[in-house]
Amino acid sequence: MKIAILHMTMGLVERGSEGVIDQLAGELAKRNEVLVIQSGAISKKAYQIKRVHPLSVPPSPSPKNIIDKFMFRLHLDDESGNVAEFTKKSIPTLTQFKPDIIVAVNGSLQVRLLKDHTDAKI
Repeated sequence: MKIAILHMTMGLVERGSEGVIDQLAGELAKRNEVLVIQSGAISKKAYQIKRVHPLSVPPSPSPKNIIDKFMFRLHLDDESGNVAEFTKKSIPTLTQFKPDIIVAVNGSLQVRLLKDHTDAKI
């Protein structure tokens, strides 16, 4: 089975979800073809890595005040813009890889964009 995982902050920071995805991808790669698409630097792993929409600074992990939270919910904040750009730049790689399953880590906006542009199960 071919599995693609989109995680924008992989290779940029080492917080909770990055570690989980690294371990999950490593385990899945033992029996499947796994591709992790990320914005951070590429390092040698047991799975394939593709860097799209390179970032040098990770986005803020969560909104701080009520206005930022409102903008985040409407996908009008800078972080949502980065997620949208990252996801759109991932689509050619996904089209070429032809995954059976896509794991979208960066929220509902990413899922919506992928549903509109891919045939894989998300």
